[in-house]
Amino acid sequence: MLRVCLDLSANEMQDRFGGIGKYANELLRALTQLPPSDTRDLDLSVLLFSDRAPLSPDRALSEVERLGPPIPNLRHLAQRSFLVGQALRRRDVQIFHATQPQGLPYLPGCKVVSTAHDVIPIVFPREKKGLLEAARKRMDFALNWSRYTRPDHLIAISALTRDDLSHALHIALSKITVVHHGIDTEHYASTAAPGEHDALRAKYDLPAKFFVCVSSDHYRKNLETAFRAWCDCAHELPEGLVCIGKAMYEESFTRLTNLAAERGVADRFRWLSNIGDAELPAFYRGATSTIAPSLYEGFGMTLLESMSCGTPVIAASNPAYREVAEADADFFEPKNAAALTDLMRRHSNDTLHRRDLVERGLARARSYSWSKTARETLAVYRTVAQK
Repeated sequence: MLRVCLDLSANEMQDRFGGIGKYANELLRALTQLPPSDTRDLDLSVLLFSDRAPLSPDRALSEVERLGPPIPNLRHLAQRSFLVGQALRRRDVQIFHATQPQGLPYLPGCKVVSTAHDVIPIVFPREKKGLLEAARKRMDFALNWSRYTRPDHLIAISALTRDDLSHALHIALSKITVVHHGIDTEHYASTAAPGEHDALRAKYDLPAKFFVCVSSDHYRKNLETAFRAWCDCAHELPEGLVCIGKAMYEESFTRLTNLAAERGVADRFRWLSNIGDAELPAFYRGATSTIAPSLYEGFGMTLLESMSCGTPVIAASNPAYREVAEADADFFEPKNAAALTDLMRRHSNDTLHRRDLVERGLARARSYSWSKTARETLAVYRTVAQK
């Protein structure tokens, strides 16, 4: 039997159910739903708590839905580093899959596969200069070098991430396998519930028509370009702009709100920071199009979510977005607000073009299934176990 322990412990931290936590949860569900013929040699356990023994998959799926208060991130990392190895050795695990690449266990007594989501701090650092920023960059390099050179094998979520690992950290390509994320097409469904759009508008005071942008104001997210592009056409189009994501910097929210007032479009601009996964599909379905302006990403989950909901995408031309969407989205150069404005006009007015993108996007989203992710991940386990 192939004894594998899958890491779900990212969900015990304060940013639980974020991108890494969701990835781990979906991967576990997909692995448990594979037919027995695919998993007859797999003995799977799950690390849900970094200070406790691994659980069975069924027990972990039940427990993750009713976790207690989150623990501090530093405590989580310390427990992963110094306690998890002992738990793995007691269970005689052959492979530990660290879906959270930080805090790898010391002396695990088994081979370690780690998922690399991105190396953004190294390949796309802040543009700030100075001694403090130089020290931060050196620390980021050291942390990422340790994080990604220690495992026996890496799973990269995109070809871009694989290439970044190879070029920036000099990791051999033979040590990296690309396995894309999947998309839950039942949750991110294209069919809306009766009255969904009207109920959403009433709850959040939304404009009748809108573009949606699911993004924080992180320095690489390029949110201001999307905002300015919309402002340049807002008076000629019926669509407002709804931004969904955390405002990491209070000045970002204040600046964009003030600019909207200056341009006379404040009544059609919304920035919502408290939208959970349960409601997010309704925003995609209610939008004319999704705007994805990011300068750099490790993957393009927002694109797949929108496509699966039957909403066309206007995306910045960055490598990850190109890899995920290929020709099934409209692209613009990330800093070219005028080009984005032109695409907003087209999506507002050209129904046939939007319909074509919707059909192609639905087909593309269906090609990114979590069952495919699970099978490819399982193949990595088997390959690593044989080395």
